[in-house]
Amino acid sequence: MKRAKYNEIASWFSLENYDYILDLSVRHVLAETFMMNYHYTSLEYRKAESFSVMKFPMIDDIALFADDISRENELSYDDRGIMPIPFSIICAFVNSCLDDGRIKLDSSGRLEPREDIVNHDIYQQPMRYDIDDPTSDGTTGIFVDIGLDLMSDEEMLAGFKILLKKWREQTGIHERTTDERRRFGSSTLAKIHQYRIIPFLDIARWARINEMTVSNELYARLLFPNPLPNGEVKGGAHIRDTVRPFAESATDVLNSVVLKKYYADNPHVENMRFSEFLKLVEFQ
Repeated sequence: MKRAKYNEIASWFSLENYDYILDLSVRHVLAETFMMNYHYTSLEYRKAESFSVMKFPMIDDIALFADDISRENELSYDDRGIMPIPFSIICAFVNSCLDDGRIKLDSSGRLEPREDIVNHDIYQQPMRYDIDDPTSDGTTGIFVDIGLDLMSDEEMLAGFKILLKKWREQTGIHERTTDERRRFGSSTLAKIHQYRIIPFLDIARWARINEMTVSNELYARLLFPNPLPNGEVKGGAHIRDTVRPFAESATDVLNSVVLKKYYADNPHVENMRFSEFLKLVEFQ
């Protein structure tokens, strides 16, 4: 592949064009990061005829980018492990049980469980999502009926915390350990700006479309043209060891689960202006 030259990128690239994120909310900046990552990674699956300069912001109405917009009568869920069970899943489970005899029809046409499992919890039960598709085999998680009107949130959270401990002991499934290399906090979000992640991905998008490679040194020259306020000069090693790894794993590091937990612990942050958020991080 041909190596890109400074003038080829500088002809369309200006670091100032990406300062628009400072006026957006934290939530909006996250959405812009995901969108730029999408434009870069999706090039593997679609052919772009030619490179075009992005119009910023890429997402005009952040409300349309909400990850919890649901269809009518569909409750919100957390796609990593907490999901209200829809009728389609219930039907698939019942069909699986009818197919293998765990559930049967009595003489009056009513469904009855097999006698030896009548009081068993529905957990780790074999389940075929599509009876005609042998590759759709799976197992259930714990099916739980939650009466929102029976307890306060505080009582429910306390009860759930106790049950979680018991369920893990009973099932033998231990809590997932936190990867110390992936600790998440305010400083993680601030790296979007500090590491120039959106402009980095935009240059990478240009390079992929034009089938060129951009050296770490050239990335550093474009993304960090001047010394930082403390006098530090960012070079190719910073791109190689810090910026590039973070940018390439951005959608994993900033996944919806850790974000929801972070927003729950810091409810004031989500709609805070990003420039104000960066000042807050600076003084922490």
